[in-house]
Parts: sequence; structure tokens; C-alpha cells
Amino acid sequence: MSITDIISGKLITDSREERVTQKLARWLLTLGYSKSQIQTHPQYHIPRLGSSRKTLAVDLAIFKDDSRELKNLILIAECKQQDKSSGLDQLNLYLRAAGTNVGIWFNGTDIVYVINSPGIFPSLDDHPVINQPSNTEFGPKFGEHIRSRREARYASGQKKFSMRQVAARAGISPAYLSQLERGLYPPPTDEVISSIAKALDEDEDELMFQAGKLTTDVYNTIFLRSRVLIPLIKSLKDAPDETLLKIIDAAKQVRDGDW
Repeated sequence: MSITDIISGKLITDSREERVTQKLARWLLTLGYSKSQIQTHPQYHIPRLGSSRKTLAVDLAIFKDDSRELKNLILIAECKQQDKSSGLDQLNLYLRAAGTNVGIWFNGTDIVYVINSPGIFPSLDDHPVINQPSNTEFGPKFGEHIRSRREARYASGQKKFSMRQVAARAGISPAYLSQLERGLYPPPTDEVISSIAKALDEDEDELMFQAGKLTTDVYNTIFLRSRVLIPLIKSLKDAPDETLLKIIDAAKQVRDGDW
């Protein structure tokens, strides 16, 4: 049997490894990488360490642009049927051989990022994957949250919360929304999370938290006033919700000059 490679459009032999590679490629496209940057078939070959002739075939490679020069290789993905330990050993071998700093190990369910030098990138926009949660626990958590909120509203008679209509308002496909709800992918980019929050009439800060992230506004607030806010947050970690709500009300009164 054959399947179509989503990047090149070529027919390729169907296998579990190829389905995993295709699944990863589809997700990377949603993050903003273009098809012209990604190579899956034919596989990209990098020189093997210590050899002038032998090469290593990469399951998925991403370049800075549509060139295929080794110096422009920015990400390598390993999608073979291997356990995490041996898979990461193989990935790190490829990264050392290519002199590349970012890699992904993916087995169809679990995903691990290897970022050896995150400070080398002048802008996170150059590498959307760096801004993604590196812990797979957020995929199921985020998916269950948006699924339960959407289905509850739809069950109450609000037809605009069907999967198709929510996906349309969020600017994503119904198939991708379904996969997110089932926890099959890690949470999407901040922009997509924001769009989903608006489509579900949900609080963006809450949805970002479910994805293991913070909105830029919240992050900047904590970062700029970390000296006082971090100790405050730590001191309240075991406080009941009722106490926290009273503190929030008091803070609003101080802010509005009603204290």
C-alpha cells in the first residue's frame, strides 16, 4: 500500500514509521514552518562523523529557507520505532554529525525536544517549535479541557459550538481540532490557542495555562515584578480558592482606588 507524503506530494510506501513522520510533518506545518523548508522524501542525508563517504538518512529535516545546504539545517526529527532512550541516542548522533542544535524525537504519541543551545536564536519566530511545551502531559490536559467546554455548550443547545463551527471560527480544520481534543498532538502555537479561546468564548489566560503556557501579558507582568510576585505566588500555593478570590477582590479595590 502507498500513502501520499504531505510535504513532497509523492507516493511512498505505507509503514508505521512513515505515518508517524507524516503526523509530525502536519503538526510542524501548523506551527508555521512551510513545505519549502521541510524535507521528508527523498530523505535528507548528512555526513556520518569520521567518514567522507558514508551518510545518515534523516526522517525529517527543516531548513532556514528553501535551500538544502547543511549549513542551513536547523532541525532534525527522528521518527523510527524505537524506545525513547535509544531514539534520543540516535537523534543526538545525528545532531552532532550535522552540527545542528534542535531535534525532535517522536513515536506517534510521545514527543521530546532536544534543544542544545536555545540562546543561539535571535528570535523565537525563527524556530516556532522552541516555544512549544516539551512535556507531553499538556496535550491530553489541553485536549480534554477544550473538548469538555465545547461539548458542554453544544449539549446545552448552542449549535455554534459544534466541532465544525468552532474550528471555522478558530481558523483551523475540524480534523485538527478533533485531534487536539483527543490529545493526539501537543498544544498548538499561542496564536492558535488564542483563536480557540475566542471561538469557545473562553478566557485566554486559562486556556494558555491548560496548555502549560502563559500569555505574553501575564509573563511580562511576572517578569517585570518578579521580586515581589514570585514570593507572593509561592506563599499562596496551598491557599484555598476562596482565600485567593478574596485577595483578587482586594487587589481590584486597591487598583481602582477604593481601598
